[in-house]
Amino acid sequence: MSDAPESLFPPVALWRINAMRFLFLLMAVIMGGLFVWPQMLFESADWDVMRGLAKSMLAALALLSLWGVRYPLQMLPLMLYEIAWKTIWIVLIAGRAY
Repeated sequence: MSDAPESLFPPVALWRINAMRFLFLLMAVIMGGLFVWPQMLFESADWDVMRGLAKSMLAALALLSLWGVRYPLQMLPLMLYEIAWKTIWIVLIAGRAY
């Protein structure tokens, strides 16, 4: 009888886990540290509701990205959500502007 249960999934290479950690850290630092959180803390007094909602969601996404640095495989759906909404925005919103 074995003490460790057998995993249903194959092991993930360490370089892939570290690449995910780097991407989560990049999301948290660039989006959260440079753009969203300074605006939330210092410029949010005169925003309309929709802009405040969008910035709050981006701030939460940046904050959860820090959790993805520690637990990259468990937070993979967050990374997929980030890729999905940016792709939709580029194709449907920014693409129509040009």
